[in-house]
Amino acid sequence: MNREFGIRVAKVTAWAALAVAVACHLWAANRGLEMTDEASYLLIALDPWHTWGHGTFHGFLLRPLYLLGGSSVVGMRWIGYAVLLITAWRLASAIRLRLGAGNGVVSCLAAPVLLTASMTVYCGGIRTPCYNWMILVGAMFAWSGWLRCGNGRFGPIELGLGLTVAVVGKWGAALILLLLFAALSLLNRTDRLGPTPRDWTIAILTFAGATLCFAIYAGWAGIVDTLQAGVLIAQTTGSHGWFILPKYGGEILYYFYRVARAYFWLLPAILVFWWLAKRNPHKWTTGKIATILFTAGLSLAAARGWWRGGIEQFGKESVLAGCWLLGVAWTVWAVGQKTEGGGRKTEDGGQWSVVGSPWSEGGGRSTEDGRRWSVVSGR
Repeated sequence: MNREFGIRVAKVTAWAALAVAVACHLWAANRGLEMTDEASYLLIALDPWHTWGHGTFHGFLLRPLYLLGGSSVVGMRWIGYAVLLITAWRLASAIRLRLGAGNGVVSCLAAPVLLTASMTVYCGGIRTPCYNWMILVGAMFAWSGWLRCGNGRFGPIELGLGLTVAVVGKWGAALILLLLFAALSLLNRTDRLGPTPRDWTIAILTFAGATLCFAIYAGWAGIVDTLQAGVLIAQTTGSHGWFILPKYGGEILYYFYRVARAYFWLLPAILVFWWLAKRNPHKWTTGKIATILFTAGLSLAAARGWWRGGIEQFGKESVLAGCWLLGVAWTVWAVGQKTEGGGRKTEDGGQWSVVGSPWSEGGGRSTEDGRRWSVVSGR
């Protein structure tokens, strides 16, 4: 009874959080415009053939969204909200299809939790669709297709279309996703999870066809000019494209330093929970400890102003990142040990791959990667 009541409360809370998030964004759609990045995305959407999208092709997807939104900022934002939420709903449905049978928590919470989590893409204060938005939409759509392979004819098509959206947003991210999917398919060959060779063929053909359609839409001049702009920006600023690969080493080390620093500040809490769990494992369960850690992290995030979004969310986040990452790692480890009913240990790598997917956002651009990766890894 207590468990059922807790699930019911969590479900109501999650849907309420989603309703508040969507209502606030719809109400504020005609208010505010970030004058650097967001303004540049609007200029790119107006004419991607002559603004060249900072060397990426996301403008050729922004343009149709801008036109569908009635050639207005408000309409474009509303279209972005709708596409994002529909894609998150598809992913939630795919997760329920794969994992929801006999699992009340997944069945009840997959949709509201993923829909709410997807709205955090706007926490940076930019509500106009951009390449980061495209990577999120493409990744969720591709994951939905990957999970549906074997359970429906449209799974491989979704996988291919999702990769196309990610390529248009930032092709480095799509490459990371493709490698991740391929590795998971090899690891889960005996579990019948993921695409079959025939599914992969359909997905790759769909990806190639959709990408070709975008190439035709952009035209030869649009493709060449965009690539040349990317090369020029990389050579002059060192902040875009594969010219910044040598710089990634330092950025990645700095990112892990920030995470390690977060764990250092949390060391007393880690030791306390370890001692409590060892002394009384029946009372101090993994679920209880993870709940405390998540609540502590979210409370600190709220205290530091993350609920307002914008640039304030990028303040000193050592304890915030530590609480969140420790909670994520502990929870995923616990889920990987046994099923909800205490059954056999599962070897499904899909959980960790979902945790690792946000890393693809860093592919192809190095502007403050350490800080950005800290945020998206907790997202």
